Amino acid sequence: MKPSVKWRIVGTISFGVVLRIAWVAMVSPIQKSDYANYLFIARNIVQNHMVAEDDGKRALIPPGEPAFLAAGFEIFRKPHVDAAGH
Repeated sequence: MKPSVKWRIVGTISFGVVLRIAWVAMVSPIQKSDYANYLFIARNIVQNHMVAEDDGKRALIPPGEPAFLAAGFEIFRKPHVDAAGH
C-alpha cells in the first residue's frame, strides 16, 4: 500500500470519528419506548377508532402490534393500562 493511500484512509477514518463526536455533542437523543408508543396507539384504536400517534397525527408504524394489543384491550376491557402496567 502506498503511503499516500494509507494517510487518506487514516484521514478519512479520523474525520469520521471527529464528525461522530461532534454530532453526539451537539444533538441530544430523545429516547422513546416503542412499546409505550404501541400501547398508546392501541388505546387510541379502542377509544377513538383511529391509528394515531400522541400528537394526533397518523402513526408512521405498522398497525400490527397496536391492533393486537387493542384486541386484547377489547377482550379484557382494560384500555386504561399504561406502559408501566398500572
